[in-house]
Amino acid sequence: NPEDDGSVISSDSAYGHGTTSEDIDADLAVNTPPTSRLHRCQDTCPIGCRGNQRPSEIIIFESKCNKRIIKPGVKVSIENPVNVFFRPTHFKRVGGRGIKSTRSKASSSRATSWNQNGGLPEPEAMPQRVAVLLEKPPVSRQEALKHAWNPQDRSFNVRLSEQDPFTIRRQPVAQSTDSARTLTGYSTGLHVMEVTWPIKQRGTHAVVGVATDKQILHSVGYSSLIGLSDQSWGWDLKRLKAFHNSMQVQGTDYPAVREKDFNVNESFHLVLDCDAGTLAFAQAGKWLGVSHSNLKGQTLYPAMSSVWGHAEVTLKYHGGMARGEVPKLMDLSRICIKRACSDVASLPIPQCLKNFLTNNANSDP
Repeated sequence: NPEDDGSVISSDSAYGHGTTSEDIDADLAVNTPPTSRLHRCQDTCPIGCRGNQRPSEIIIFESKCNKRIIKPGVKVSIENPVNVFFRPTHFKRVGGRGIKSTRSKASSSRATSWNQNGGLPEPEAMPQRVAVLLEKPPVSRQEALKHAWNPQDRSFNVRLSEQDPFTIRRQPVAQSTDSARTLTGYSTGLHVMEVTWPIKQRGTHAVVGVATDKQILHSVGYSSLIGLSDQSWGWDLKRLKAFHNSMQVQGTDYPAVREKDFNVNESFHLVLDCDAGTLAFAQAGKWLGVSHSNLKGQTLYPAMSSVWGHAEVTLKYHGGMARGEVPKLMDLSRICIKRACSDVASLPIPQCLKNFLTNNANSDP
């Protein structure tokens, strides 16, 4: 019986004539409340209209039964169409208006799904441009000096190291929080800095981040000064919190996805993407995710704040990319090969390619 199994029926029972008003009313009663309908459906409405589709709306359905709609040997053409008796209980909607939003929600749900490794969500993948920069050697010393700490833009309790222009030292002053900014501020491009802060010199409030030129660099008492106002964005290495305007807004856990025993290494990377308007961090080649967003349209300086006496913080500019600059295919290939093979020296490839994979000088293949 074609009304029961959805099999092929004769052309006399056309698609529109095969669906009765009772079928439409039954479908409406099950799926759509009367208050959401724009009109009363008729047999000329598209299947699945439910009172709110245009007459030309295309809805895609998939059969739930495993029986063949087209019998073997039947040739479908304009002269020989196949008309299927439609029963809503035999089909499920898989396409048409409204499906996209449903799929996007499903994708979002999958993105935050929990894996089987300790019940943690899957971490974000490192952006390609950041991965390429971290694979490359750091810029020259002369170039890095242009991005070092600014000896004129610091708290009076912070001194620039005489032995190392990339290192600052906080004087042992009680009930004081002291900060410093770099020489260069950034408003465009991608910029990566390596930060070195000995773990035993962090104290109760050790913060690294970015700030505008309006952020104050000294306060009485102990606080996470970078991130305290609306002029700075900071990561508290001790509390593992991301702060911005924390006098009014509570900080957020960062990294959002981490193991219970997670700790910040002595050295890590600060990643400022002015084009995307984000601040992020990475350590040991692992992406920790975005700590702050909505940073576009501002000139931002890497900054730190400390409360620990004799704390020494080193910041070296690793490299950057201009706005619109995209990674080269060779650089992306290098990353993929090195991730797949940890021992490059054992690969059966020419020495010039091995030099290229290890970033040796004059190694372009």
